[in-house]
Amino acid sequence: MNSPSGPNAKQTADHDKMSKLSGAGFDKMFAAHMVADHQKDIAEYKKASKSKDAAGEYASGQIDTL
Repeated sequence: MNSPSGPNAKQTADHDKMSKLSGAGFDKMFAAHMVADHQKDIAEYKKASKSKDAAGEYASGQIDTL
């Protein structure tokens, strides 16, 4: 697995949008972005938890925490 050399297009676009905001506007967009990312992570853990291997067991045990 290779690590990325920089942010992808969506990350760059999100950064560009948020860098132009301040105060409540920034807070609202930042919170919405974090919630969406968290929901994506939970979905990935739920999918991984269906595997019958060590990674699946780990993912299954972390879902409640997420």
